[in-house]
Amino acid sequence: MKFWELTSAFREEPDILAKVLGQDKWRKYIEYYERLDEIIRDQQREILDGELPFELCYEVAEKSKKEFWLAYEKQPQVLYSYKASIESLERLLASEVLVRFGGNKIEEALECSYTNVYSKQLNGGAEVITSFNLTSVGLLSVIRTEESKILDNSILSTADKELSWVVLNEAKMVVDPYEAYKKLYAQNRQNIRHYILKGVNHCEKPELGKVLHIIT
Repeated sequence: MKFWELTSAFREEPDILAKVLGQDKWRKYIEYYERLDEIIRDQQREILDGELPFELCYEVAEKSKKEFWLAYEKQPQVLYSYKASIESLERLLASEVLVRFGGNKIEEALECSYTNVYSKQLNGGAEVITSFNLTSVGLLSVIRTEESKILDNSILSTADKELSWVVLNEAKMVVDPYEAYKKLYAQNRQNIRHYILKGVNHCEKPELGKVLHIIT
C-alpha cells in the first residue's frame, strides 16, 4: 500500500493514523503525516508513492471501523463500500480487504463506491487470511483453497520449507446471530474454512496473506 493510498483511505480516522504512525518504529512516517498538506501541495511523489510495510498498513486497517461488502458470486468479484442490494454479500473489515485483495482496493472502493477485485492465484496452495491463538482450541487459522477442503493431517509449508504446520482438523463453527451465520456461509461458498493447526517444532502463526504449499 502506498503512503497516499493509506492516508486517503483512512483520512476520516485521523486518530487511528496518528496513533499507529506515532509509534517509534514508524517515526519516519509520522513526520510525513504531519507534513501531509505540504507534501501533497508540492507533489513529492517519492513520498506519496512510497510503498509502506504491510505490518504498518495492517495495524491501521485492524483498528479501522470501516466496513466493506464483497459480491463474491460475481465474476469478477466486486467490493462495495456500502451494503449493495445484492443477495450474495460477505461483510469484510478493512484488515480482511488488505490481506485478500491489497490495500489499494480499500482506497479504490472508498473513492469510487465499488471496485473489481481478484483473489490470489493459489496453484493448489492455501491462502492464510487470518490466525488466532485461542486458549480453548489452539491455533485457529482461516484459510482459502481453490476447491475442496484441506484433509486432516495434511502439512502446510512455507515456500522455503522453513516453517510448516499440521492440519489437525476443520473447526466446526457454531455461530449466532444471523449475520455471523451469513459470514460463515459466504466464506464456505468461496472455499474459505476454519482449521485447527499445530506448528511443527515451533509456535509461530502462519503469515497473513501468504500462500502455503499443501502436502497430503
